[in-house]
Amino acid sequence: MCRDFGDRSFYRGFKRFMVTATIVVGIAVFASVGSAAPPEGVVVTKFGSVLAENHAHHQSYVYFADRVKELTKGKLIINVYPNSQLGNEREYVEFLQTGQIEFARVASAVLGSFIPQFQVFDIPYLFKEKQQMFKAADGELGKVLMKALADKLQIKGLGFFDDGTRCLFNSKRPIYTPADFKGLKVRTMENKLMIQTFNMLGAAATPLPFSELYSALQQGVVDAGEAPVPSYWAMKFNEVAKYYSYTDTFIAPAIPMVSLKWYNAQPKEFQQAIDQAAKDMIVKERQLMADQDKTATEDLKKKGALFNHVKDKNAFVKVVEPIHKEYETKLGKALLDLARNPK
Repeated sequence: MCRDFGDRSFYRGFKRFMVTATIVVGIAVFASVGSAAPPEGVVVTKFGSVLAENHAHHQSYVYFADRVKELTKGKLIINVYPNSQLGNEREYVEFLQTGQIEFARVASAVLGSFIPQFQVFDIPYLFKEKQQMFKAADGELGKVLMKALADKLQIKGLGFFDDGTRCLFNSKRPIYTPADFKGLKVRTMENKLMIQTFNMLGAAATPLPFSELYSALQQGVVDAGEAPVPSYWAMKFNEVAKYYSYTDTFIAPAIPMVSLKWYNAQPKEFQQAIDQAAKDMIVKERQLMADQDKTATEDLKKKGALFNHVKDKNAFVKVVEPIHKEYETKLGKALLDLARNPK
């Protein structure tokens, strides 16, 4: 008897099988064209990402892989798999724990369902601007979160990426005030706080995997999504949702990560190379994101995307104020203060 694909546990098991099958097929094809297996002493690993090859994050992973290869003199190879080839971001967290992949990039919003402290980044309008978020992530707040990631999930965070300022794009109309959200079906991550935020603003939050968003917009399953400009551009969402409004709803990072169990089993030479390459990657990524934000906006405007700023951001802040009070109780005022007043 066939199992229902709505059965989440079955689906995840099936996905794990498909990831393994993808790797096995890749090895078989590699061998079939007469290529030799990796030389003795060379370790080959996988880096999973949901984003497209033209995104600044993907360029950063490739830079990281090249640096690791250089620093280890070719002994450690990292193959990057973009476009959700190895699954979605929630699955990456599980795969890092089970050893099916070694590296991945995951949005902080995904980690909140595993480690509640990461929900600090999901609180709408907590950060006034991106530099405040960087200071918090690179400071005491980041240290607290990275320790929790290692202790609870056995995953080592490699730093905090600039994941842009998350704004709303949709196929219906520009957003100027909270009232403009009314009736919009907005795709969100499977994240309680994000769902709560958009429902509070008057939209109908609809959790979907990122890989399904383009077709969902195309088919009218949802009217809107939320993402930084580089993701809106890289995934070509402008083709199915031409309105991009600078709502600045969330300012949150993404985290490139490595399986701590795998990392701890590697020689010191590999660990040092990964750590150094990760530091270099964070610097590189933030510059790439800043550059791509500008070039992507210019390209999108040429292609007919319509950008607008909101009339009064304080009106949005006022609507979601109850969330701030609720999460001061849930996460603790001390944690939120590390974000509000970075150290």
